Amino acid sequence: MGLDGANDRAVSPQHQAKSIQDPVLLIASTNDARISYKQAKRLHKLLKKLKKNSPYVELDTGTHYMLNSESRLASLTAIEGFFNEQFAP
Repeated sequence: MGLDGANDRAVSPQHQAKSIQDPVLLIASTNDARISYKQAKRLHKLLKKLKKNSPYVELDTGTHYMLNSESRLASLTAIEGFFNEQFAP
């Protein structure tokens, strides 16, 4: 995973899914060359199976870094909606 000295299973959300207690917003781009959107999709399915709150947003444009305005706007809109839902008074 790229974390020096860390055990991948110990830090992987997929392997730690049962212990996740807080809502997790997953945003993935089908054009991401760094992390496959399929990983996020698998994690989302697993979290849903475990009855965890895990909205999933899949972007058809953009990269890992959300370099274009369309993917940035979609990401920020999803984050805003997620925050409004989670932190509503």
